[in-house]
Amino acid sequence: MEFYTKLRDKDRALDDKIQLIRTNTHFIPNLHEMVVDFLVTELSQHPDIPTLWQMLRSSLDAHPITANIIRLVKKSNLINPISVVFKQNNEDALENVARILDLTIGHYNKDSVLNSYSIYLNSATYPPINDIFIRFIRLNKFNKKSLSGFVLENIDKFITNYSFTSLLITQTDTIRSIQWASDMDDFLIYHLTQHYDKDLIEHFIRTSTSHHLISSLLQLNQSKAVPLSEDLLQHLTHQSIELRSPTILNALWTIEPDHMFAHIDASIRIGLADDVDRILQEKLLFTIITVYSDTRSLPTLTESLISALSSNKHIHMHSTIDYALMNAYQIYTTSEQVEQLCNYFGDRLRGTYGIEPSIKKRKSEGNGKSVINPDVSFTATAAIAELFFMALPKLLTSVTAGVGDDLRTQVQKLAEDISPQYTISDASKEYRSVRLMRCLAINQIITLPQVFNAMIDAFEAAAKNDDDSLASEYAQMAFFTLSHKVVDGDVARRFLDVSTSVALHSSKVGEKVLGCVVRHLYVLEHYARDEHLDAFIEFICRGEDIYTSSQAVAVEEILTSALFWELSRFRSRLTTHVESTLKSGDQRIQAHTLTLLLRFPRGSYTSKFVRNLAIDTAIALESVAEKVSTYITLRRLLLALIGDNAKVGAKNEEYAVYLATSSTWNTSGDEKALNELNKVSIQLLDMLARPIIRTDCAQLFKKLHKKFDKGVLSMMAASCVLEVYLAHHKPSQESEKSATMTTTTTTTTKDDNKYVYKLTQAMVNKLCSELVYHTTVANISALVSCLRMSMIRGGGAVDAKCLDIAKSVTLTRVHSTTPNAQVDSATSVLHFLSAGLVRNVEQIDVAAASWCIYHERASTEMKSVIGRGLAEVVVMFLGDNNNNDVDVVGNLWEVFHSHIREPTSPLLAALDGLRVVVKSCREGRFIRRRLSGLLIDLANAAAVYKHLPTTLGGIIELLESIVHERAILLQSTDVGSILIALTNAVSASKGTVENEADSAKAQALYDRVNSTLLQLIRLRRDICASHAPSLALLLSGLIGLPLTLRPNLGGGAIRAHLAHRPSWLPSEMALNPKSLTRLLEGLTTKTVPLTTQHQQQVTSNSLKEAFARHAYIVLHTFARSATSPHSFYPQSTRHSLMAGLYALCECVDLHKEQEFMLSGITDDGARSVVKVLWKDYDEQRYVGLS
Repeated sequence: MEFYTKLRDKDRALDDKIQLIRTNTHFIPNLHEMVVDFLVTELSQHPDIPTLWQMLRSSLDAHPITANIIRLVKKSNLINPISVVFKQNNEDALENVARILDLTIGHYNKDSVLNSYSIYLNSATYPPINDIFIRFIRLNKFNKKSLSGFVLENIDKFITNYSFTSLLITQTDTIRSIQWASDMDDFLIYHLTQHYDKDLIEHFIRTSTSHHLISSLLQLNQSKAVPLSEDLLQHLTHQSIELRSPTILNALWTIEPDHMFAHIDASIRIGLADDVDRILQEKLLFTIITVYSDTRSLPTLTESLISALSSNKHIHMHSTIDYALMNAYQIYTTSEQVEQLCNYFGDRLRGTYGIEPSIKKRKSEGNGKSVINPDVSFTATAAIAELFFMALPKLLTSVTAGVGDDLRTQVQKLAEDISPQYTISDASKEYRSVRLMRCLAINQIITLPQVFNAMIDAFEAAAKNDDDSLASEYAQMAFFTLSHKVVDGDVARRFLDVSTSVALHSSKVGEKVLGCVVRHLYVLEHYARDEHLDAFIEFICRGEDIYTSSQAVAVEEILTSALFWELSRFRSRLTTHVESTLKSGDQRIQAHTLTLLLRFPRGSYTSKFVRNLAIDTAIALESVAEKVSTYITLRRLLLALIGDNAKVGAKNEEYAVYLATSSTWNTSGDEKALNELNKVSIQLLDMLARPIIRTDCAQLFKKLHKKFDKGVLSMMAASCVLEVYLAHHKPSQESEKSATMTTTTTTTTKDDNKYVYKLTQAMVNKLCSELVYHTTVANISALVSCLRMSMIRGGGAVDAKCLDIAKSVTLTRVHSTTPNAQVDSATSVLHFLSAGLVRNVEQIDVAAASWCIYHERASTEMKSVIGRGLAEVVVMFLGDNNNNDVDVVGNLWEVFHSHIREPTSPLLAALDGLRVVVKSCREGRFIRRRLSGLLIDLANAAAVYKHLPTTLGGIIELLESIVHERAILLQSTDVGSILIALTNAVSASKGTVENEADSAKAQALYDRVNSTLLQLIRLRRDICASHAPSLALLLSGLIGLPLTLRPNLGGGAIRAHLAHRPSWLPSEMALNPKSLTRLLEGLTTKTVPLTTQHQQQVTSNSLKEAFARHAYIVLHTFARSATSPHSFYPQSTRHSLMAGLYALCECVDLHKEQEFMLSGITDDGARSVVKVLWKDYDEQRYVGLS
């Protein structure tokens, strides 16, 4: 009683009362109701104190809610202070208020709950509270008037929850009273789909101003097979034409084509207008063409199109519509309509061109001449006629022989009647007449000299006026005529005079005409003068930097045609020009010609004399070259000219020595250009030294040793020559030679070895003093070559001096604070080589750790350079394992694998290192012995690190390399491990994305998973067939990832959405599912799997039959995902997925399991999705047969 008195003491401070409760409630029982009474009373007066809310929550959680507690809650009307917290958006109290509300919401007045929910919707944002209110409203009945007011006031706040909003609207019948905003269209379609009402649909069609909503409502009405009333059709037609809406018109043409035939002209004008969205216009015109094609009424459509195009010269059809209309003419024109359309186009073209029609006039027209329509009428008619006459050759096969001959004669006469006059004032009319002439392919009249001359004058005038389209049409027609007809030679050469000057001029007209010349080079070969050919050769010999992109492409095509085709005149003139310029002695001209030779296509014909002359000229120009770019060009040319035909000779040996001692190895300047120069120089030196070292290399190494002693031989060149020597003189080969060589051969080989060893020793001596202070790629590569040479010389023993230098260099480099990827890569090779040569396992582990350090400190772009160093180590040691007691690559594999087996840092470097080993290793047995254990550990690592996108990306990249490079080594258990690893990677996980920029990584990771799985199915279909259930589980996970979060959802919905997604995938990211579509299509694609059993007959087959009984699982997942309240498939995503979903339907259809496929779906929405999908699949199966 004393405790209660203290609580009710008005003079006592609130903090003291709170302290009193905290002190006594732990020791004095049965104080729960007193405390609750005190807290609810105080909260009515002080709702902004978070401590009181926290204490009330703790008290209610710790004890059962009795009848007295309920009475106290009702008496205090606790919902009012709760509403105050919402209004103030007191974040410190929201979590406790949410719990209290959840426990007590059933004991308040329902209207007060609705008022509190309204306050919450307009202020607070704590998601669990929203779920509490929604659950309460769903489970209770409310006064219709108060609930209607709540809906009308707050619908824009909770409309994102489609099912809840639909329930409230159904209960209150307020759908006609709501002011529907444009962003509510999707919900309205959802609601009317679930609760179909014909009157409501007609109401919204008449009152809505949203074109998209009206179109969707029309499609919904059609899906229910409910016809539209005549009055509503008239209203819609008038509204769509008045609003110029291609969206509504497209829906009307799809649903009620019979009614829309009367409005074809207005529909086409809207479909061709300039102020309407082009994509919507194309959809409308496609639909109209389809309707008229199905009803075989293309002549009527033709008249309407011409009428619309004639009404305004500024409108035109897009190329996609042109193509669709031409296809319609080809497929859907009946044999009777072929003659009808030919006559129609003939009469209309003659009339609009200004020629008397050839048919008899109607009586109403009298005997006067026909009225000539404006030029735009001819342009419109010719545009449609061109499409028809392009389809005419195929249409002629559908008519009888006699009718076909008559039509060909009629077309011939039409071509003669409307042949270009070349003096027409309207350029567009002239352009269309030329195009139509080319389309008709009747050029008899143009072969007359006077007509051809007139056309040349018109072509020249169009070029001077910079009318590129008209000039291009004239050029194409003239070249076509010259290539098919015998034309007077003088007239043809006059045209080539004009066209050559135009084509070689740098302008838009010139580029188009040059393209025509490239397509008709044989005309140039037959008619052109030598001056024409020389003009084109001079144009070709210009520098590449002055060409435009189209000119550069044209030059490449001309060179390819001249050097590969039978263009003897052009090729002989080109060869003569090259030969004369190389002999001219003018270094500038010679350099231009050598650049031209470098642009010759690989494998093209070049005479031996010209090739040798070019080689001599290039070598001579090297001595006077000054720029790095000049050296690069000359050495690239020599590399291309010498190619694989390098032979042993004094000249080649002399140039090899010159190249090895060139000053370009030590040139300073732009680092990128110098790296390119060194790369080309090494390739050229390798090509020259290879045949010499294969035969007799004593003189070469003798000269190189002398040059090295004089200090003019660079270390990079010396190591390059040593690498060539090592490639042809391995230790095993040396031992075999020593057992079988003759006396003469022994003497020669000893001389070779003597100078090689002398050069090696001289390099080692120099490296001892320089390498510590100049740690460059050239010096490190030279030391690697010297180490390998010392093994050959010592029969397996290693020079201690070389090892000491290597130890010093590797130790210094690993602790360096100035990362250099190329130097690090070379140092790693040196470290592994020295560790392998001393046969020390601990040193190999140290070398592997050093490589990981190099890999971690390298930038993302340079990690591949570090990987190349490791690949060189793998190739180097796998061939020499028989000579070592220590398996270097095997120990390296174990070191990397241990980081994955027991995940430790640096895991990324270990994953990349294993990927390099898998890719570069040439021994399949080596990989096979270690592959199964690695894949099991990778599956476990994918489960552990699936919340880290970078690490997971490394795991997937390693799996991708295994599948791409070593698919033939995979066994059934390995495929199972790969599927488990990929399933772990895409399964749901807790965690957050590392940073916002990981959206790009997420898309790349998703695509890599799909491509890896697709490659696995293609290469090892025989094994994947037995893993169909696991494959279905993985595909189910993949097909749910492209879902996108619905907008304006609360936190609870967001968490529910994220609960089914991996943490590396951002919540609002929309994945591109094209790679998944290719994967699903791969299930039905026939492939020949890899196999090592040569006697087994392998046939081409697909995974369709094996996957047939499991494909429905993936379809179920898609259906459930498509009806999720938290997320949805965007329209573009659904469109991209359709081909893959059809492939799944094809798998299921193999066993006629449609009923079984639907049996596992209990949700009506999901069942509807599957039924619609199956209907679309059935329709598209036979689309090619219509």
